Amino acid sequence: MDWALSFDLKALDDYEHGLVPYTAILLQCLEQWKSTHDGKYPSTFAEKQQFIDLIKSNARNYKEQENFQEAVTFVYKCYQDPADLPYKLTEVLGSERTKNANESSDEFWIFAKALSMFIEKHKLPPLKGGCPDQHASTTNFLTLKRM
Repeated sequence: MDWALSFDLKALDDYEHGLVPYTAILLQCLEQWKSTHDGKYPSTFAEKQQFIDLIKSNARNYKEQENFQEAVTFVYKCYQDPADLPYKLTEVLGSERTKNANESSDEFWIFAKALSMFIEKHKLPPLKGGCPDQHASTTNFLTLKRM
């Protein structure tokens, strides 16, 4: 998060402003949003439209800045708290078969128990291993990819 917030969107020159990765833009805009909405994520249709408007308002020339267009394309990733798990997954992770899994259990239940233990320890599910391609400077993209 510190990395994403390190981009001073108001102070960057136009060239650098156009190379801020969309992930940093989304995280900055989400922090702006949450600071004025009691720490909550956009949830209603109207709020989601307002959030998109917030992203666009941070662009200097939205029609020419691919990074801000990408942020709007992937804005849906900001609408769910990462700690909120799908109901079916919560059912599986809370089941007795998961809790009692051991070396003689089916692989599925062993993996479910491992995932349950990970979430219990870190309070979030694990992240995907990849970094999506995005319009950014090589330095910014490689820094993001190494995180």
